[in-house]
Amino acid sequence: MPRTIDQIGVWASTTTLFAHAAAVDPRAVVPRVELAEESLREHDAKGALRNAEAAIALAPNTPAVVETLAAALLANGDDAEAERALRAVLAAYPDRPRARLLLEDIARRRERAPP
Repeated sequence: MPRTIDQIGVWASTTTLFAHAAAVDPRAVVPRVELAEESLREHDAKGALRNAEAAIALAPNTPAVVETLAAALLANGDDAEAERALRAVLAAYPDRPRARLLLEDIARRRERAPP
């Protein structure tokens, strides 16, 4: 029973759960990706980028990790770097729906941008 009580704080939220997992194993990619995605959901662009960069350092050729990095780059206003990363993913893995959707977001942003 005391162990369960100790863990309640870890289980309190997605952020606390994956922050704990990242602290336990700093080489684990999934917690960093999940922390980046949670930061995106919370509109914390800097936190998303920090965690996505940590994940990409661990797994630079994993399409889902690159897509998360691209989403974080977009949230931080770096459309050009996000597009470069997404095009690289699609060159190797042409059937990645998230990469395609993020590229569409970039295109829509360009259309709305003032001349």
